[in-house]
Amino acid sequence: MTRSSDTLALSRRALLRAAGATAAALVVTGAVSVATQAPALAAQPNWRWCKNCQSLWYAGNGISATCARFPLGQQHSDAGSGNYSLEFRPSGGDGQENWRWCIKCNGLWFSGNGDLGVCTVRPDQGHTSVNSANYVLQSDGGGQEHWRWCRLCDWLWFSGNGVSGFCPFFARSGGGGHSLVGSGNYTLDVN
Repeated sequence: MTRSSDTLALSRRALLRAAGATAAALVVTGAVSVATQAPALAAQPNWRWCKNCQSLWYAGNGISATCARFPLGQQHSDAGSGNYSLEFRPSGGDGQENWRWCIKCNGLWFSGNGDLGVCTVRPDQGHTSVNSANYVLQSDGGGQEHWRWCRLCDWLWFSGNGVSGFCPFFARSGGGGHSLVGSGNYTLDVN
């Protein structure tokens, strides 16, 4: 009897060791598979189109920054705008990343070309990416088309209604529209 209970104890011990080794192998394998997958996307709502300057700006913090059409301080307008959602993630994956939110002007701007663009609040300093996520824009998504990058101010603006809006690059010289030279045709999700 002693012998059979020793055998049973060894079998239980061996079983626990095997289960522990299997669990460790699963954890390691799971970590490897997670590390090789593309980073997950998240979406942030409350982005708006400004009918005055045609630019996209963030309305989710309750602050409507200076519109390029009115350099003396009039704010963006969300009249007629949908509620746009932007995807963001760590680096890697599909879509064009390096789009940032500027904490000063609330605009979405492209930071991937090495300059700071033109901010409507502090044009002499350009945009900042402080506290911004890494937003990702798609050029083949199922959302609203005709969103463009302006090479002059680095803002994202809407070209689908036939007007070029007001680019902050020209604010000091009396005004001028955004440029679509070199821009892709971006699509945004809208509610």
